[in-house]
Amino acid sequence: MITIGDHAGGHQPDLALDVALIDALRAGQILAALMPDDRLAFTPNPHA
Repeated sequence: MITIGDHAGGHQPDLALDVALIDALRAGQILAALMPDDRLAFTPNPHA
Protein backbone atom coordinates (compact mmCIF):
# COMPACT_ATOMS: atom_id res chain seq x y z
CA MET A 1 0.00 0.00 0.00
CA ILE A 2 1.25 3.47 -0.86
CA THR A 3 0.14 6.35 1.35
CA ILE A 4 0.59 10.01 0.54
CA GLY A 5 0.16 12.74 3.12
CA ASP A 6 1.76 14.91 5.77
CA HIS A 7 3.03 12.22 8.12
CA ALA A 8 6.26 10.36 8.86
CA GLY A 9 5.58 7.65 6.25
CA GLY A 10 4.32 10.03 3.56
CA HIS A 11 6.18 10.19 0.29
CA GLN A 12 7.46 13.46 -1.11
CA PRO A 13 5.46 14.80 -4.06
CA ASP A 14 6.88 13.61 -7.36
CA LEU A 15 5.32 14.44 -10.74
CA ALA A 16 6.46 11.17 -12.36
CA LEU A 17 5.00 9.16 -9.48
CA ASP A 18 1.75 11.15 -9.65
CA VAL A 19 1.41 10.49 -13.40
CA ALA A 20 2.14 6.77 -12.91
CA LEU A 21 -0.51 6.56 -10.18
CA ILE A 22 -3.09 8.32 -12.37
CA ASP A 23 -2.32 5.99 -15.28
CA ALA A 24 -2.63 2.92 -13.03
CA LEU A 25 -5.93 4.20 -11.58
CA ARG A 26 -7.36 4.81 -15.05
CA ALA A 27 -6.28 1.34 -16.17
CA GLY A 28 -7.94 -0.22 -13.10
CA GLN A 29 -4.66 -1.71 -11.87
CA ILE A 30 -4.87 -0.01 -8.49
CA LEU A 31 -7.59 1.37 -6.23
CA ALA A 32 -7.48 4.62 -4.26
CA ALA A 33 -9.18 5.48 -0.99
CA LEU A 34 -9.34 8.64 1.09
CA MET A 35 -8.44 7.66 4.64
CA PRO A 36 -10.15 9.25 7.69
CA ASP A 37 -7.03 11.36 8.36
CA ASP A 38 -7.22 12.81 4.80
CA ARG A 39 -4.37 10.70 3.40
CA LEU A 40 -4.76 8.94 0.07
CA ALA A 41 -4.04 5.22 0.08
CA PHE A 42 -3.41 3.17 -3.06
CA THR A 43 -3.54 -0.62 -3.22
CA PRO A 44 -3.49 -3.20 -6.03
CA ASN A 45 -6.91 -3.96 -7.50
CA PRO A 46 -7.66 -7.57 -6.47
CA HIS A 47 -10.04 -7.90 -9.44
CA ALA A 48 -7.56 -6.74 -12.11
